[in-house]
Amino acid sequence: MGKYYTHVKKYVEAIVYFSRAIKFLPPEEEQEKLFQLYLEKAISEQWIYRDKEAEKDYLTAIKLNPRNEETYWNLAFMYILRKKYTKACIVFSQLYQLNPKSYNFQYGGNVTQAYNEYCRK
Repeated sequence: MGKYYTHVKKYVEAIVYFSRAIKFLPPEEEQEKLFQLYLEKAISEQWIYRDKEAEKDYLTAIKLNPRNEETYWNLAFMYILRKKYTKACIVFSQLYQLNPKSYNFQYGGNVTQAYNEYCRK
């Protein structure tokens, strides 16, 4: 239901469902599912400017799956949209350490290009 509500841009409802899913996820479920729930919840929170909650959930998602590049891209661009360039540059640096060739199709470039565009001003 959380994905459905995100798709129809009812982000508050999406957050409710993602939060419930996180709360009731059985302990035997794999960490990847929990990671995905936190990532999806963070994206919904970002859309309605719940930045502190989004940041917390992005960081939890990174802790659960530190190799997922999409999470770093999303967090960095949330910071850019909020004009928090220093924080974005830190995330880009972490992403570069993870994969120097990381590419984001939505941005249309790689992590080095993003870093140069937003951090070398």
